[in-house]
Amino acid sequence: MHDPFPLPVRWQDAPESLTDHSENIQRLPPGATPDRMDLSGDLGSVSEVYRRIGSGRLVVLGRAGSGKSILTIRFVLDQLAAREAHDRVPVIFSIGSWDPTAVALRDWLIDRLVRDHPHLTRRAPDGSTLAAALVDADLVLPVLDGFDEIAEGLRSTALEVLNATSLPLVLTSRRGEFAEAVQEAGTPLVWAAGLELTDLTLDDLAAYLPRTARPVPRGDGGSAAVWTPYWTGCAPVRAERPPPWPGS
Repeated sequence: MHDPFPLPVRWQDAPESLTDHSENIQRLPPGATPDRMDLSGDLGSVSEVYRRIGSGRLVVLGRAGSGKSILTIRFVLDQLAAREAHDRVPVIFSIGSWDPTAVALRDWLIDRLVRDHPHLTRRAPDGSTLAAALVDADLVLPVLDGFDEIAEGLRSTALEVLNATSLPLVLTSRRGEFAEAVQEAGTPLVWAAGLELTDLTLDDLAAYLPRTARPVPRGDGGSAAVWTPYWTGCAPVRAERPPPWPGS
């Protein structure tokens, strides 16, 4: 997120077949003409882009490693920084464990809140847990990360359940798995706008990766970083004895 600097996550509009009509996204009455949806921006403006969406429902698509997790974290932090007293609190939920045939969405959200934030088991004045009170009062903005990780046979059902609600939310997924669920369900996520993350470029990686590894001392009194043998400017170079790949 911050070290050494935020990755330059970028996006384009998601395909129209995977989003709802502009009139529905903007929650317009019959006969009204929708404005042009401007979802342009970058990682530093993702929260502001979200606030342009009248329905408060957004799908973020992208390949593995395209930056979906970075975007959701930045979104939550920026939403919290700008949050006013009665705004919904954004909370990231890893949705891959949800079985929509066995657990209602409301109950699953409450269970995840209690698991991750045990203090929310305390009781509200009406006797419910604080987690239940927050969800029922519509004070939680679910950021549902990893729709593609839901079991394959359950994704279309999960989409249908989400479509039975008007709950503002952010949903992330790989494009292929989401497109399959849309085809099976016969509808995208209703009222939802969509973004699709674009791939990082070689220049992006050349600027970022060398700065993630700080110089370390060598036996000859000099110093080197683990990425140095691989990058010179923007091009990989051959190294006689390359260091181990990071993380190996």
